[in-house]
Amino acid sequence: MDYCSGGDLSFHLKREKSFQEPKARAYLAEIVLALEELHSHDIIYRDLKPDNIVLDGNGHVMLTDFGLSKQGIKNHRHTYSFCGSVAYLPPEILNKQGHGKAVDWYLAGTLLYEMLVGYPPYYAKSKDAIFSNIRSAPLPFPHTMGKQAKNLIS
Repeated sequence: MDYCSGGDLSFHLKREKSFQEPKARAYLAEIVLALEELHSHDIIYRDLKPDNIVLDGNGHVMLTDFGLSKQGIKNHRHTYSFCGSVAYLPPEILNKQGHGKAVDWYLAGTLLYEMLVGYPPYYAKSKDAIFSNIRSAPLPFPHTMGKQAKNLIS
């Protein structure tokens, strides 16, 4: 693996609290390219979060930690593994409904929200509260977030 001297995205988020939309957009664009590449090989990533995104010396993103990835997930095929990080679980994984490539797009929206706001969209103090929020709470958008970002996340 290439050496990524820029640290992980979590470090930068903690230091800056949140990112301005142009910076978040640039990171998200590269993450989308990485997910598209994985999906073109029928791989779903399933663990997209700031800790698993590292920056090279030029500030470009690379995904790390493929331990939860799943191969052989073609267009309409699903898997039923319960996996992921608590604050980032997509509803279909949480509800054990089966999931495919769409979970990575949900996670991309979750990541964009966190980059812009500074914490995951359904964050709460307890795991049960997080799960309840993911299942049924309306997504709270700060008034400072731009319309395009809100639409993309939604």
